[in-house]
Amino acid sequence: MALEMYRCVLLRAPRAGDKFRRVDQFTAQLDLDPGMGHTIRAALLDQARQHGGQDADISQYRLNVFDSKNRPALEDFAAPPETAAGSPAGPLADCTDDQLISELARRLRRR
Repeated sequence: MALEMYRCVLLRAPRAGDKFRRVDQFTAQLDLDPGMGHTIRAALLDQARQHGGQDADISQYRLNVFDSKNRPALEDFAAPPETAAGSPAGPLADCTDDQLISELARRLRRR
């Protein structure tokens, strides 16, 4: 499979309870092949930040993906824990300033 255009529905967990609710809809070019999850994670992260701001907690969001015939292609996609935590991967030298600031802000909010 290659990059294809999909309709995506962004879901967010409410403050109380664990039922996710729809908060946005968008289209995105995604590759649903195994090993290409980074395209889906990028779409989820981008839309979560657009919805909740740069410091949005990605673990509070899920993504449903629909094909051109409006059939579910992927349901309740969640970012893996390392993405959800917002922790930069690899040495700090490889991280952008925005990643470092975002991680610091997230840690300070949890104190």
